[in-house]
Amino acid sequence: MAQEPYSNGTIGDGVTHLIDIDEMAARLKVKRSWLYRKTMLKGPGTIPRIRLGKYLRFSPADVFRWVNETYGNETGELEGCQPFPAKKARPPRSGALPRSDIDEIVDSFRPRASRKGRAA
Repeated sequence: MAQEPYSNGTIGDGVTHLIDIDEMAARLKVKRSWLYRKTMLKGPGTIPRIRLGKYLRFSPADVFRWVNETYGNETGELEGCQPFPAKKARPPRSGALPRSDIDEIVDSFRPRASRKGRAA
């Protein structure tokens, strides 16, 4: 069987079924918009997809192979990505009041009877 060209390679004999963008996004656990953006890229190293007229189709095996080659390694870590930096403790804002002052201000708005207990 002759191989047919498509936007990112050829359809090989190993492709048994194709899925649409909704199902591929669900399998990858990503948003459809992320997947659409990846399909707009051109050239080598782009996500394997097949365009049938206006429809996009994916071979799950090819896409998962691409994900492993692009984003993962043997340990499952992402290559080329720096780890997230630790969050820095921020100093309190200069205009912030201590909790005791806030409690005093809130108490000043309460009726006097409810502050000290009911006066008889």
